[in-house]
Amino acid sequence: MLKAHITPYAKMALLLLGLSSLVGCAQVLAQRIHQSKSYAAPAIKPEVLQRLNPKLQQICVGSELCMRYWQIQPAAEPAERLKFSMNAEVNAAKSVLALEINRADLIPRQGTVLLLHGYRGSKEWLALSALYFQYLGFEVLVPDLLGHGESDGDVAFGVADAEFLQQLTAKRISDGPLLIVANSMGALSAAHLLASKQEVAGVMLQAPMQSFDMALQGYVAMSERWYRKAFSEQQLVEAAELALAKAGVSVAQTDLQHYKAHFTMPTLILTADNDLIAPYQFYAGWQEPQFYVKRVADRHHALMSVISQQEHEWVQQWLALIPATQLR
Repeated sequence: MLKAHITPYAKMALLLLGLSSLVGCAQVLAQRIHQSKSYAAPAIKPEVLQRLNPKLQQICVGSELCMRYWQIQPAAEPAERLKFSMNAEVNAAKSVLALEINRADLIPRQGTVLLLHGYRGSKEWLALSALYFQYLGFEVLVPDLLGHGESDGDVAFGVADAEFLQQLTAKRISDGPLLIVANSMGALSAAHLLASKQEVAGVMLQAPMQSFDMALQGYVAMSERWYRKAFSEQQLVEAAELALAKAGVSVAQTDLQHYKAHFTMPTLILTADNDLIAPYQFYAGWQEPQFYVKRVADRHHALMSVISQQEHEWVQQWLALIPATQLR
């Protein structure tokens, strides 16, 4: 069973309360946010890793800062069927996620998919998604964003990643369109990459977080009751602003709405009603000719990167809007 607990901050609450008289809860939490590393990912099954056969590569800017990523090629001899079933438990809420697709039912695809994880994620968290898009026929690029996984630097909150991602996408081998699939904070990395004039044929956003201050409040509202009592709303806003300032980022730069005009290509947005970090109600009004907002039923934010049977149907509809033979 995969247990995706998201409670490291909760374990800090008592310590934070004890230190509040010295330095203030908001400052301590901001430091913790800024310095946090990736959650330990569930172990990838050997057969999944064998099928992916990822090649670890890196892109460096300057002489000291490097972003590391998996480069995954389409399977030379793909299986006739892709099937998985996963039992997941997050904050005592249990979910069963399953997918079964047959090659005979799929339209052949080519191109490259750039997979982007969320805050405190890593490329390993996206192994199942990488397997899915590899099975569809795509080359898949899966980076550890700055300050995450095996990449260097501090957390960039989706802003400074774009310079690295531009170089990374230039390394793709496959002909065909470049697509982006981004989870939570990875949506900001996607937005800033689009703002840099990167040519992208389609974007899929899985639970794209609200601005970081709002996302932090949503996270706390979804966590343990005693942790929610540890911080006031004002302290959370202040902590978010301080953490972003340490990274040289403003709250406005983490607000996806400010980059909406850059999403001119078919854009699929998947959100859940019970997700306070990326609530469906927040994005429901984005329904426009290029935006397709779909409601995922009863899914925790931490599990939104998993593509199950319902998401597969939506992904196929989204891909149908993107010319399969479009060359870069």
